[in-house]
Amino acid sequence: MMLNRKSIRLKGFDYSISWVYSITICTFEKKCTLGRIMGNKMYKNLFGIIVKEELINSSNIRKEIELDEYSIMPNHLHFIVFIHNPILILQNIVGTKCFRSDQQDLITQMKPRSLSSFISGFKSSVTGRIKQLLNNSNQELNYIDSSEGPGRFARSSMRHQLKLNKFNFWQRNYYDHLIRNEEDYIHCINYIRDNPKNWRDDDYNPDV
Repeated sequence: MMLNRKSIRLKGFDYSISWVYSITICTFEKKCTLGRIMGNKMYKNLFGIIVKEELINSSNIRKEIELDEYSIMPNHLHFIVFIHNPILILQNIVGTKCFRSDQQDLITQMKPRSLSSFISGFKSSVTGRIKQLLNNSNQELNYIDSSEGPGRFARSSMRHQLKLNKFNFWQRNYYDHLIRNEEDYIHCINYIRDNPKNWRDDDYNPDV
């Protein structure tokens, strides 16, 4: 499948001077707490809206991070990030200004601290806002119930976890894939864009 809109990243982009990652993050126990797929379209509930807002905010406050394509699904999200000037980042880490040509493969294999910091900050921001929401008035919580989910059981379970101080909204880890060339980038973009309409056969769909 060809890309259905023009991307500035498809022509002449030097993948050797930036890290480009496709990331997948799942909700705790892969519960569908972010919304629902109907008619091949994702309808985000209030939790899903918070996730979208914090994903954008988290990328905006980090100058080396550029958020590209993303898709929020009922129990996970996919997105692509560009991490610019990785050699400069590594220089700051290892304290050297020169890299031999035989070190380039090592550079592309290293996972920058800025990526894990970005994801950790994003997860923390989302969790904090959702905790605050769950502790707010019933009027706000009824808004969650009247959207496409989560339902009353999910809400009750989350509030119970809060009381026990064992609240988890995200899976502990995340999945990352280093994009190395244009073909790989196009594949990842199309996968993310087609994710809602392919939900019926998605490995993350609990009904499959």
